[in-house]
Amino acid sequence: MVALGLTASTLVGAGGCADRAGHALCVDTEVDYATCGDLPDPGPEGPDPNDLDVRFVEVCFDGSEGCDPCAAEAITGAAVERLNGQCEVVDIQHVTLTCGPDPDPTVEDCCYKVRLEGDFSCGVEGRPLLAGAELTPRVAALQTGDAWLAGTDRFEGLRRPQDPNTVEVLRTYWLRRASYEHASVAAFARVSLQLLSLGAPAGLLRATQEAMADEVRHARLSFGLAASYGGAPPSEAGPLRIDGGVTTGMELQTALREAIFDGALGEGAATIEALEAARSCDDPVVRDVFLRIAQDEQRHALLAYQTVKWALVAHPRRAREVVRDCLREGHLRATPPAAELGAAEDDALRRHGLVASNRRAWIRHESWSGVVAPILATMLASGLRY
Repeated sequence: MVALGLTASTLVGAGGCADRAGHALCVDTEVDYATCGDLPDPGPEGPDPNDLDVRFVEVCFDGSEGCDPCAAEAITGAAVERLNGQCEVVDIQHVTLTCGPDPDPTVEDCCYKVRLEGDFSCGVEGRPLLAGAELTPRVAALQTGDAWLAGTDRFEGLRRPQDPNTVEVLRTYWLRRASYEHASVAAFARVSLQLLSLGAPAGLLRATQEAMADEVRHARLSFGLAASYGGAPPSEAGPLRIDGGVTTGMELQTALREAIFDGALGEGAATIEALEAARSCDDPVVRDVFLRIAQDEQRHALLAYQTVKWALVAHPRRAREVVRDCLREGHLRATPPAAELGAAEDDALRRHGLVASNRRAWIRHESWSGVVAPILATMLASGLRY
């Protein structure tokens, strides 16, 4: 865990539920607003999925002996630990207990919903798969298997660290990356549906299909690297829940926002991160993987800009309004970290290609302010022809 300002260890108090905080169950982080009357009314569309400095997290404790009120510190500590499974928490500014306890008699748990506001570096690799008002990207559960492994001969000569803890960190990193790359295949399928529903030209559809194939390759490379580090049987992706994830948000506003924030910003920053990882990595096998990923991510970011350009020509009035809105709120998507650069960077991991979370946040911030925002502003000021 990186420097938090508030860490999980300091948030978890003593006594009562705090004694069980370390045993909190990881449950679905989707917030069910229908079960809690004391939640703020999010409106018919749910919470704003573009407000990325806010995360809703659900945590559960053993409720077999009844749902006694739990210490707020324990609930908050468990929520931060739960969130760290999804994101690196750079800094927490505010925590609100929005609901609980909400008994679940089917599993004898007492569940709480918590709203966290702060700086997060969620480190999603590839385009995230979201549905409706969800704030947490969907990924498939992992299972033992080798159906998603790239050819093992590709990883001959991999420099496997002697330290087992370092091996486990690297294996976990590549499995996490593989899960997001795998989900990105569905995310680009969603982009294809968006473009088709909006009457986009064939060139954009073809490039989107090529990007989908790139994500399949990224997932296989990531699963293959994880397996090559060893320490556990090979893993593969299980079924991916796609209900609502590829059949909603077909309107121009959603498609453009995703092109700007997930494509131009997200995949543009991912290009820089992969290049930085390749530059710091002293393992040629891993370096080659990062260079391939960087090449593909750059092409995906360019596809996003081409989508914005087409929309500004085909739907000028509405598209210009959406782009202007995105420019106004872009700083929320790319806030610089509160932590000092380099404070959490591990040199051994850096030499294997891992970029520190605070450095990732800086890359995202600089990508927005130095690249994405100026390009979008230029597009708005220019007379575009597709």
